[in-house]
Amino acid sequence: AGLRQLHDARALEAQVDAVYCRFFLMHLKHPELALKNVFQLLKPHGKLFVEEPTGLDTIKCYPMTESFARFLDLGYQQFQIYHTDPAIGSKLAGQLHDLGFSTVSSQLFHPILQTPDERSMIRLSAEALSFAFVEKQLLSKESMQAICQGLKVVENDPMYFVTYLQVAQICAEK
Repeated sequence: AGLRQLHDARALEAQVDAVYCRFFLMHLKHPELALKNVFQLLKPHGKLFVEEPTGLDTIKCYPMTESFARFLDLGYQQFQIYHTDPAIGSKLAGQLHDLGFSTVSSQLFHPILQTPDERSMIRLSAEALSFAFVEKQLLSKESMQAICQGLKVVENDPMYFVTYLQVAQICAEK
């Protein structure tokens, strides 16, 4: 099933054994509609596997830098602009029970980014989002480049302790 089908219940019949979605629901204005349609899409005893963040406040840098703080602030602004929920992972277990899933199990995963390669995820995320930040006039292209440069310092200096998004990993059975 394609992404469009998750928003169009008329196109759905119980046809799949499992659905996996990761960091998807957090970008939807109405994730409950997609979840309802996933429920319809699943065969009896079908499973939904979901990984979604529990909030941007779980991304940490010690000591905090101006570039890191600015990037986090931009992330919050972006979610506010689009009226989406970066903390949906903390709400999903209850929503899935309410939708009628018979079994819902969950666990939390909170990665610590120890190596420069791991910490590069923060800078690469900033670079990937820079177009949207500039397009929405949250800052200039030059300011975004300066933030990415500051994040590169964090990436390459072992004195920084960096964590990424805490993620709720959920398995639900229909």
